[in-house]
Amino acid sequence: MYGLILAGGYSSRMGTDKAFISHKGELRYRHTARLLDACCTSVYLSCRHEQEVLFQDIQTIADDPILSDTGPLNGVVQAFRQHPGPWLVLGVDYPLLTSEDLEQLIQAREKQNPVTAFLTPGTALPEPLLAVYESDCGKLLETCLARGNASLRQFILQVGFNAVNARNPDHIQSFDTPESWDRIV
Repeated sequence: MYGLILAGGYSSRMGTDKAFISHKGELRYRHTARLLDACCTSVYLSCRHEQEVLFQDIQTIADDPILSDTGPLNGVVQAFRQHPGPWLVLGVDYPLLTSEDLEQLIQAREKQNPVTAFLTPGTALPEPLLAVYESDCGKLLETCLARGNASLRQFILQVGFNAVNARNPDHIQSFDTPESWDRIV
């Protein structure tokens, strides 16, 4: 299984690149890479082409500029274009996530389902940036793109998924603003 860190967003609501926020002495992208290193054969960071120079200590997969309006879907599609998967996909913005959380997600995989994802706490919706995308998702994602769907969550809902309730739902919180960062950490 490959690991993919999604860090290609503009972080406009945060006001600074979330990948480079330090928490407990470690940059967010490095912390996420360390978590993935423990359970993946190779770890890559998805980012915009102009960001690649900022990430010298990790393998990168650049977003396709033609798909710039597709958000995180761009990164996942580019990952599948380079390697067949499966991919364990993590957003860089989950500061409380632990290796035990990832182990729970991996153990819950049902390979007949294209995706295994944590549920967003308090909902029945998948958390698309905390999910395992099985190898057959590559072709399915390309079909999704061809139909004009740019939402990973909509993709997951359409193809079906194995829903995982996190043992520690507080860990399944992402941050997008300084206020949400302060609230979580």
